[in-house]
Amino acid sequence: MRTVLLHVVIVLSLNIISAQDITVYNSNEVDEYPRFIERKCIQYTSSKECFRQQLNKHISAHFNYPIDALKKKITGNVYLQFIINEDGSINNIKARSKHKFFETEGIRIIELLPILAPAKIKGTNIAMYYNLPISFNMITDKNGKVKTKTVFIDIDNSKDSNSILSYNKVAKPPLIIGCQSTNKASDCFKEKLTDEIFNFMLENYPKKPEFSSKIYFEIALDNSIKNVIVLSPIQKTKESIEQFLNAYQNVLEPAKDSTGKFTECFFTTDMKLVSGDNNYIRIKN
Repeated sequence: MRTVLLHVVIVLSLNIISAQDITVYNSNEVDEYPRFIERKCIQYTSSKECFRQQLNKHISAHFNYPIDALKKKITGNVYLQFIINEDGSINNIKARSKHKFFETEGIRIIELLPILAPAKIKGTNIAMYYNLPISFNMITDKNGKVKTKTVFIDIDNSKDSNSILSYNKVAKPPLIIGCQSTNKASDCFKEKLTDEIFNFMLENYPKKPEFSSKIYFEIALDNSIKNVIVLSPIQKTKESIEQFLNAYQNVLEPAKDSTGKFTECFFTTDMKLVSGDNNYIRIKN
C-alpha cells in the first residue's frame, strides 16, 4: 500500500514539475494565433482575425442566455481567460463577472471548444493565454417585456493582451483637451469624454435622444482611438457613437507607465440618457 501511495506521489510531483517547465505566452507575443482545424478562414490574411472570427462562430452556435438572467432582465459581462496548450487543448479557464450565471455560461462555452491547432512562435507550437470578454445583452419592448428572439451576445476580442491596462490603472492617464491643468486626470478624462458623447447625441438627435450603451475603446500611442466597441439595443445609437469615437481628435497625449514611457490603455463605461421633468438626466457608470 505504501509503495502504491509513493508511486502516486512521485507521478503527481513529476506532473507539477512538467507543468512548471511550460512557458505560456501572451497573445501579443505569438507569430501565429491558434485556429480551428475544421473551420477555414480563407478571407482573412491575419491568423489573429481568423481566430477571432472562428471563435465568434463557436460562441454564437453554443451560447444560451441564462434563464435566471432572462427572468430578471439582467444584462452584463463576463471576462474569461484560458490557456490554449501546445497540443491544442484548453485548460485553466477563469471567469469574472458580477453575476455567477454569466460566469457559469462563459466557462461552459469555452469547455465546448474542440482541440485546436495551437499558436506558434517561429514555427514551434506553444501555449498561449487568451482573454475573452463577452457581453450578454437583451432588447425589451416599450412595455418592458423581453423579446427573447432578439437576445444576443456581443464579443469583444480586442483586449487580448495581458499588458494593456485601463485608463485609470496606468501611472498617468491619457491627456485630452480641457484636462491639462487638473490633478485628477483620470476623473477629468472620463467626465470630459462622456460629456462630449452626451452633447453629440443631444445635438444630432434632439427629437429622441434617450439612449443606453456600453462603450469600450483603446487609446493608441499616436493619440488615436481604436478598437471601438459600442453595445446598444438601438442600432442608430451604436453607429452614431462609433462614428463619433472613430473621428475623435481631442487626445493630446497617450497614457504613460511607471517609467514615463508612453503606453496604450483602454477605456470602458456604461452611459444612459433619460428624460427628466425639465431636462435630460445623464447617468454614467
